[in-house]
Amino acid sequence: MAGIFIVLLYVLGAALVVALGFFLYLRSVTSRRLYVCPACGEKQNVELMEATHCNSCGAPFSGQKP
Repeated sequence: MAGIFIVLLYVLGAALVVALGFFLYLRSVTSRRLYVCPACGEKQNVELMEATHCNSCGAPFSGQKP
């Protein structure tokens, strides 16, 4: 009987890790942004942050979500 509790503990722990991974994946997907530089046309993808200027030429971005 004690063996069932240990197996159940491992199964619930694995399910928690999988659920946490799925939640973090969804969070990163919804926060993805594509920025296109109006001056040089370079595209930059970012997650979980806001970009304000182009890394290549320094011009301000016009942000758009894909």
